[in-house]
Amino acid sequence: MNGFTDVPAGRLYYEVEGEGPPLTLVHAGVAHLRMWDLQAADWAERYRVIRYDTRGFGRTQCEDVPYSNRADLAALLDHLGVSRTHLLGASRGGTIAIDFTLEHPARVASLIAVAGRGRGGVGRLRTASRRAPRMHRGPRAARTQYRARAPRSSARSTWPTSG
Repeated sequence: MNGFTDVPAGRLYYEVEGEGPPLTLVHAGVAHLRMWDLQAADWAERYRVIRYDTRGFGRTQCEDVPYSNRADLAALLDHLGVSRTHLLGASRGGTIAIDFTLEHPARVASLIAVAGRGRGGVGRLRTASRRAPRMHRGPRAARTQYRARAPRSSARSTWPTSG
C-alpha cells in the first residue's frame, strides 16, 4: 500500500508492505525511503513494514515552515491506525526515532537507532520563538521544531550492494 497523508503544511509519502507487528523505518538524511528496499522485502515476511519520506526528501511535499519530525511520525502512525510500533532509524532517522521514543514511549515497542543521537533540545534547530533552546530540556524538547528544507536533488536513490 502506497499513499500520502496530510500533515500541517505538507503531505508525507509512505509505503506499507507485509503483515505482522508494525516495524517503522526512518531513513538517513542523505537518502529517502528507498534506502530500505533490500531490507524491507525480507522484513515484510514477518512484519508490517512502514517506511516514509520525511520532509524535504523523496516524494513528500512540504512548505518552508516550522514543523516537528516527531509530530509527523505520530500523524503517519495515526493515519495508518498503528498505536505501537518497532522503530528503526539510521543516522538522522535514528535521531528522529530517539526523539519520538522520548516523547511517545508508549507507542514504541522497541527502538533501534543506528548512528543517531537524541537532540534533547540541543543542536542546529530553531525553536518556535527562534531563541536558542536550553541545554537540559529532556522530553520538553518537544517544543523544538525543525525548519523544512527544499527537496534535495542530490539524495541517493540507490545504495551499493555487497557482492
